Amino acid sequence: MTRLRRPAPIALAAVAAALAACPPDAVTPECTVSADCDGNAACVDGVCVDGVVGEGEGEGEGEGEGEGEGEGEGEGEGEGEGEGEGEGEGEGEGEGEPPVVATLTADAPVVRMGLVTTLRFSATGATSCTLDGVAVGTSGTRDVVARDTATHTLSCTGPGGSDDAAVTVTVPACAKQCLFNAGAPDGNCSGGALPTDGLGLHQLDIGATEAGVYLEVEVCNPTGFSFVFSDSATSDGFGGDTNPGATCYDTELQLNGTTLDVFRNDFFLDAEDRSAFRQVDAVAANGCSTLRFAVEDRFFSVNAPEQAPVVDDDGVFRLSPSAACADSQFGGDRRFFMSFERTPQGRSDRVGDGLTSVFLCIR
Repeated sequence: MTRLRRPAPIALAAVAAALAACPPDAVTPECTVSADCDGNAACVDGVCVDGVVGEGEGEGEGEGEGEGEGEGEGEGEGEGEGEGEGEGEGEGEGEGEPPVVATLTADAPVVRMGLVTTLRFSATGATSCTLDGVAVGTSGTRDVVARDTATHTLSCTGPGGSDDAAVTVTVPACAKQCLFNAGAPDGNCSGGALPTDGLGLHQLDIGATEAGVYLEVEVCNPTGFSFVFSDSATSDGFGGDTNPGATCYDTELQLNGTTLDVFRNDFFLDAEDRSAFRQVDAVAANGCSTLRFAVEDRFFSVNAPEQAPVVDDDGVFRLSPSAACADSQFGGDRRFFMSFERTPQGRSDRVGDGLTSVFLCIR
């Protein structure tokens, strides 16, 4: 009779170890890294957990936390926690943009001596500006008198830096230039002396291509008729003319004491409406003062830009009057006259004192 052999007993400890290493409910992990997850989820202990990756704004950082619990059958329970941090992109505050000078222009970049041009300026991104060293706003205009060719500069600053702009205003040279003073009573003139009667009356010949004259007149403690400018050699003060044939050419600018007057000619206006301009206390009674004049055909200005010019007035200085004005004395000529400490006509009761210098530019 054959006997059956019983299998060898299996150690219980080995079975228990095998069961622990391979629990009956074990599953494959959902992820190994956060890139395996969708959206903002992160991989925590093999599981994709939402809301872990945070976003920040500006220059900060955001943090998020997620918690999850998992239970399995067996002899124990486990809990896991995960934290994730993320950085967001945003815009913060930094340095301001450098100011940008949009414009610095001159209405008339080429202008005759003594006339006015307007500078126009503006700047963006700036908090303060200067024009030729004088504080101005960040936009605006400024009137300047052209005396010599000059470059004007706009300088602006702002939170982000500074910027400059410049414009040049060109003044053409004088056709003739003179300076009369105590050392040169007949004038130190370029291109030859002016015609004169030797008694303080000077004749200014204006060429066909020249527009007129610019003058700077200095007086000290003036009295009476210290300076007179006219388009007639026989003007005798307060407008009018001793020559009955001179009607178009008897406009008269005079400094009498401290008052400056311009009287219109006789042809276009009645004597009662002869005053074209008056400035009381145009100069100081004591001490020295300087007046600036620009005179052209039907135009004059005094101390521009403080005083507005008189323009297109047929009653004031004429270089080429219309044919309607049949002036028997100076018909059709292009001349001005200036007299020092007297009227052009030379009346003995209309004299003055205090003239110290005259700068003249025919241009």
